[in-house]
Amino acid sequence: MAIEAGTGNDIDMLRVATSWLMRRAAGSVQQLSVDLQHAEFDPDCEEREEAVVLITATLAALGARGTLRQVSMQLGSFTMLPLGAWAAALSGLQQLSIAGKEGRISVSGDLRGLTALQSLELEDEDVQLAASTQLPPSLTHFKLSSSSYVGDSSGLAPQVRRLTLIAGLRTGMLAACSGRSLMLSAAAPPLTTAERL
Repeated sequence: MAIEAGTGNDIDMLRVATSWLMRRAAGSVQQLSVDLQHAEFDPDCEEREEAVVLITATLAALGARGTLRQVSMQLGSFTMLPLGAWAAALSGLQQLSIAGKEGRISVSGDLRGLTALQSLELEDEDVQLAASTQLPPSLTHFKLSSSSYVGDSSGLAPQVRRLTLIAGLRTGMLAACSGRSLMLSAAAPPLTTAERL
């Protein structure tokens, strides 16, 4: 299932699409792609805020049905997406990819309830990870890419080290995490003892 905005009157289109998803298709959607890259919302930000509420409420409702496995989101300019308590409903989700353009992704709270999540990718101009953020131990692929990463990389390093399913984790990359990008995957070669932090 795909939702794409950018064709004019985008907030109305998003209202209709999310309403239909929750009423008619919630129990059958396994993959959801949301593309808001070219969406045009009212400059006063109320429509942007409503769009985020519509999307997070829809994702939570779809997740609660237990069929949603993959979510890919492309955010538009200056769209803020908080990934927090509402995400607990996504317990069956296996892949989550959120990419933005001049926006902000903020991750706060405990994501360990996403027990099936294997792949998490966060890419935007501004990615914020709260010190309280806990990554799910089921991850086999983790990508964090931001030109202005905000967060405590010292708190992220121990969490990433605990992701035991990412074999051969190159944790030395975390030292550069406050710069631009971090990508860890189960396909990485094994670490030697000298390489471990």
